Amino acid sequence: MVAKKTIEPKKYVIESLEDPQLIPLKLASNIYATFSIYGRPFTVQKGDTVVIPSKLKGLKVGDEIDFHDVDAIGSTNYKIIDHPINPIVFSLKGRVVEMSKSKEKVFVKTVVRNRKDTHVKKHTDLTIIEITELKLN
Repeated sequence: MVAKKTIEPKKYVIESLEDPQLIPLKLASNIYATFSIYGRPFTVQKGDTVVIPSKLKGLKVGDEIDFHDVDAIGSTNYKIIDHPINPIVFSLKGRVVEMSKSKEKVFVKTVVRNRKDTHVKKHTDLTIIEITELKLN
């Protein structure tokens, strides 16, 4: 006999916009958000630029991005943490400013029991995003 597993839908800490936990954040002047891209966390405010050390697929310069994978939203005195926070609570948008490569890095690769060293040159793809909107709905 095989036991059936049922997957429960995600229960958010904040279910609606009228939740009393949001009042201190709505009264705050400056708020920040922590979101993840490829498992790497970034903490931003409105107007910040984020340098992501990878090329985001399917994006071009000038494209708008809507971030949904936000782990924390807070101000100087109050913070809400959930993994992820309910997307109806906030609006976090960014714009791709630049897609480029980092400066050349040279790595020395040595082989065991061999006198020769090989020099490996490497460029890292960079995506620069400007945060255009961060607000609570």
